[in-house]
Amino acid sequence: MIVVLATTVLGAFAAVALLLDAADTGPLSSAIPDDGRNALVIGGIALGGATGLVLPVVLFGMVKGSEETPRVGAGAAGRKLFALLAFDVYVLILAVVVAQLGWLLPWP
Repeated sequence: MIVVLATTVLGAFAAVALLLDAADTGPLSSAIPDDGRNALVIGGIALGGATGLVLPVVLFGMVKGSEETPRVGAGAAGRKLFALLAFDVYVLILAVVVAQLGWLLPWP
């Protein structure tokens, strides 16, 4: 449980740092206005948190099993990780679109 919580928190911090770096000096710098940085931070938290939560759970499921819960096979684990990648891309696109609407949203 501690490993999963640690990877969730660290994944969220890492995704926020990478997305803000990409928004400041990287390829997203021209696409993200200053008003939309908060939306990008929230999207980074969702993206990194979901990845940090699901990835160790799937990997633990591949190596640990019992009679009630058998191990996850390589094919099922691959499908779960592909679904996670698709979700991450969806969250990233959603964060960029919402960041474009940053001037419209009521931030204090």
